[in-house]
Amino acid sequence: TNDGRCTAPRLGYDVPTDVLSLLGFPQQVAEAISEGLTVLLVLHPVAAGIALAALLPAFFLSSQFMTVLSLVLAVIGAIVGSVVLAADLALVIVANHKIHQELGNLLTVTFGNAVWMIVAAVACSWLSVILLSAIACRCCGIRRKHGWYGDGYYG
Repeated sequence: TNDGRCTAPRLGYDVPTDVLSLLGFPQQVAEAISEGLTVLLVLHPVAAGIALAALLPAFFLSSQFMTVLSLVLAVIGAIVGSVVLAADLALVIVANHKIHQELGNLLTVTFGNAVWMIVAAVACSWLSVILLSAIACRCCGIRRKHGWYGDGYYG
């Protein structure tokens, strides 16, 4: 009774060939779009992994090395997250513009939940960079009178 078809789980996107033929694109364009979308898809867990890597040394902020390591990883994660966000936004905006240009109001592309989650993740990443920078420069009330690192007076 089910007229739908199922595929096995895999990495990547499929661009429907009927949509591409309707828009007048050849099959090579579909393959290029599919490869580009797969690269974009892989960047999301890379950004999340770097953010997790920045979180782990943040549990040991009493060490100057761990503070700087966490800050460096947080900056890298925020930059990668920003690139992913920019690519997601460009993908949705360009796809919506091209489809609206070719098909009018028959089909629309909108921002889904994933784009809004990336926006929140990037905002949190940059907030963590700011807070870790404040801790690293000891301007956030972390300093102690007899040395944060145990080797002198920093009061």
